[in-house]
Amino acid sequence: MIEIRGTTDGESRASASRGSHSFERASDAGSTLVQRRWEYPAQRSFWHSLDATERKAFAAAAREQAFGGGTTLCWQDDTTTDVIMIESGWTKVTVAAEGRERIIAVRGPGDTIGERAALVKTGRSATVVALENVQALVVTADRFHELLIEHPHILEVLKRQEYERQAEDLGGVPHGESVGKERRLASLLLEFALRRGGYERDGAVTITLPMSCTELADWVDAPDEAVDRYLNSWQQRGVVHVAQRHVTVVDAAGLEKIYRTPAGDLASQRSDQALSSLPGTMPLNHSIFFTDIAAFGDPSRDDDDRRVVHNALYTMLRESFEGSNVPWQRCIHEDRGDGILTVVPPTVSTVSLVEPLIALLAARLRRHNRRAGSPVRIQLRAALHVGPVRVDHTGLSGHSLIHTARLLDAPVLKRALATMEADLAFIASDHVYDTVIKHAGGFVDPAAYQRLKVQAKRNESPIAGWMSLAGGSGAMSRLPEARQEAC
Repeated sequence: MIEIRGTTDGESRASASRGSHSFERASDAGSTLVQRRWEYPAQRSFWHSLDATERKAFAAAAREQAFGGGTTLCWQDDTTTDVIMIESGWTKVTVAAEGRERIIAVRGPGDTIGERAALVKTGRSATVVALENVQALVVTADRFHELLIEHPHILEVLKRQEYERQAEDLGGVPHGESVGKERRLASLLLEFALRRGGYERDGAVTITLPMSCTELADWVDAPDEAVDRYLNSWQQRGVVHVAQRHVTVVDAAGLEKIYRTPAGDLASQRSDQALSSLPGTMPLNHSIFFTDIAAFGDPSRDDDDRRVVHNALYTMLRESFEGSNVPWQRCIHEDRGDGILTVVPPTVSTVSLVEPLIALLAARLRRHNRRAGSPVRIQLRAALHVGPVRVDHTGLSGHSLIHTARLLDAPVLKRALATMEADLAFIASDHVYDTVIKHAGGFVDPAAYQRLKVQAKRNESPIAGWMSLAGGSGAMSRLPEARQEAC
């Protein structure tokens, strides 16, 4: 067993904060629930991120199912598409690689399994095995889709969760060196304290993870003897206490120092700003995200309507950026009245501008439009490109900005948005499609994009872009007008 323990005060605080987020269901594995009464959904788990109405709807759509320790919940490449939400117990997630099964993750109370297979209708990407008795809520794929339509915020939670799982590889800790393995192990142990919501620097809620030393070494991708060596070294330094089949963390702050990378986020932010603003430097490659509200100046809108729409756009963009781990405050924004030009720091991956940002923005637009009257309904065009941008005291300059503007103003994009009454018409440059969208994981479907020729100015050569629609009556549809201009 791996046990993460803290002070009694920490346990009391965790228990007090549990409140309505605890699972209220009785379980066949009742003794397990009593033994592990301190476990509850983590602050950022799927279950904890739902509001009371969404949790009630999910539970009503599900059936309860118990899995004994060692039971396989789903197999890699299996075509079953049920979505499983763990109420209690722990599971390990494994993939077949290089002739063996390798542990890539552990899922516990409040986590979901199989949501991606249900959404994109593909085979299971991994095998999931119960490490102990597991109690779960199981929802069929069809009912899960209905839940997302009835409660679109659930999709936002899933998109954020998918991003975090992609970034879950222990904070980018290196794999190849022995120091990397040690930091991986430290990060694993501390991650469980963080995820359970009990770690507050001065203590942590007690938590037990039922994994053997061999399984832990498999997850760290290190030899068993190396894991033993790390644990013994930490015990001598007073960071952990090691006993048979369990490890107790007695100094969480000391464990944090082991895994923490030398360079902090603040230094990275300062570096971004300095590189982007030094006069006389060569322009750097930035991601460029350009938006425009359709019919912003329509006579049916008055100035109050335009103010509401303008403010709503800023709110949705800021929330979508932050939800995709794109730091809004570190970007450069130029207000264009009916839209916003945003230039993202060169150290921020363009992948984040696609996955999950586009899905988050589409979900927020859909929610706004379901509640809004006609004068303040928002149909949005968005374009994404990557290229050199010069940033100096005069502002922004570079042909890449013009290229992005041409994509945004493409007549075919405007016709698609109007004809299909979609919420969002997104167009990406050839470069973004080839290097990002085509290889994106998560819920991005490259097949939902259509390649088009764009010629906004008659005296300019046509450029290529990839269009996708979201929301409204014709999401992801192909248009006759688009086919006429398709490459």
